[in-house]
Amino acid sequence: MRTAMTRTAATHTDTTHTGATRASSPRTGTSPGASDDGPAGSATRTGRGRPAPGWWLLAALGVVAVLAATGWTVATIAQLGQTVSDWERAAVPGPVEVTVEEPGTRVVRAESTSGIATWSPDRDLDVAVSGPDRAPVAVHEVGMPIGYRLLGRSGQAVATFTADEPGRYRVTVDGPPGAAEELSVGEPLWHEATAPLLGAALLGAGGLGATVAGGVGILADRPHSRPREARTSFARTERTRLASYALLALGLSWAVWVPALLLLGDGAVPVVMLGAFGPAVAAGIMVRREGGSIRHWLRRLAVVRLSARWYVAALTIPLVEPAVTTTVAVLDGATLDVGELAARLPLVLGGFVVVMLVGGGQEELGWRGWLLPRLQDGASPLVASLALGALWAVWHLPLFLLDMPGYADGGMPFGLYLPLVMALSTAFTWLFNRTGGSVVAVMVLHAAVNSWDGLAPLPEAHQLGSAAETIAQAGVLAAYVVVAAVLVAATRGRLGAHSTGAPSIRVTTTQVPVTRGDEPR
Repeated sequence: MRTAMTRTAATHTDTTHTGATRASSPRTGTSPGASDDGPAGSATRTGRGRPAPGWWLLAALGVVAVLAATGWTVATIAQLGQTVSDWERAAVPGPVEVTVEEPGTRVVRAESTSGIATWSPDRDLDVAVSGPDRAPVAVHEVGMPIGYRLLGRSGQAVATFTADEPGRYRVTVDGPPGAAEELSVGEPLWHEATAPLLGAALLGAGGLGATVAGGVGILADRPHSRPREARTSFARTERTRLASYALLALGLSWAVWVPALLLLGDGAVPVVMLGAFGPAVAAGIMVRREGGSIRHWLRRLAVVRLSARWYVAALTIPLVEPAVTTTVAVLDGATLDVGELAARLPLVLGGFVVVMLVGGGQEELGWRGWLLPRLQDGASPLVASLALGALWAVWHLPLFLLDMPGYADGGMPFGLYLPLVMALSTAFTWLFNRTGGSVVAVMVLHAAVNSWDGLAPLPEAHQLGSAAETIAQAGVLAAYVVVAAVLVAATRGRLGAHSTGAPSIRVTTTQVPVTRGDEPR
């Protein structure tokens, strides 16, 4: 089995034959991904430095904010266009029946498909509204008409009325010829546009300012002015470094998720998948800010040649969820349908591959590939697992609060989800440590956790009742807690780590004096 430990053996130099002095890295006993890509692996190097990492981070966050604001604006305009197309319309003069599902303000607009300049908005339009009981409803003129031009239509708000109860409202507009071509009635356009566009403008302005400030700082920095050791480090303490990564991972993902979920609804799934790269991108930024190589970091994490038992473990541990769900469903009166499971299996396996690469597995480059080794440097594997699990669960919080399909809608409540993810994190740590720091192995485990719920041999149409659903969710949580407890007990709390901590890659450097004549060079 080739592990990350065996690949670093060649970096050691025998001082018995060279007479050189071996300077050990100050980060001894560190985990895979934590040693030779940070300051420790380059502590003895001097000379050409780099701009202060703080400026790079500020500029990177600024660029992300500008891109998020741009996407937010585009999504808002698309949403407004859809809103305009959904308004109910009628020819003028004439009535239109409006269905009101939720009480609130409705706006009556005069529209033209040939351009707003072809009709005169100052001409009086007589607007009358009757409620579901055909009683008159008060109509208010718009003091400052607001025009719009979307989807080939030009229009202007002329009146508003308040729908106090759901039902069918009849709106009639009359006026002189040419006053308007069409009547449209719908919710206030400015209510839907103002808040998103203002938020995007503020986000974009802040991001542009951060980008400019970061760029000026990078350009103003003098990389040749002092040796690397004297430069300001990215974090003065390891705790600050970890907090910086956590904030960066949350910020990168949430900056994409929040506007997408607010504006796109069910159509936000592809954008959410893009935002899920936040932990991995944050890890890459941290590696570069520590002076490491992204290529070497990824190569060390990509341990693929493992004993088959570890892949079997990664694929079988998540089977506890379909097992629990099936048991509860059978007790609830469901009948097993193995034939439907066989027909569904190709789709489940295809989903497994997608999830492993872009639907969740890519998170592991950050969570386990960067954060976990550093957490295990300063805490026990169990404490590190629970802390990472809590952050991992909180990272998903916008998906619960903003009604992401599969989370808030029919998914597990966050109160159960948090301890579930913390228990799962313990199993992830055990697999990561036992495979010498293989992120590929935990990516397989992550994909199986997200995909194997489709392996329950139940009819697709069967739905658990609310009580049975709650019991099933609690049972899945209990099952994973039992798995975590067994792993902790079997490893005496070490979760596969060495006695000095997590599986370590000790990188040492050799300083060989090079002389020119009698003077050291």
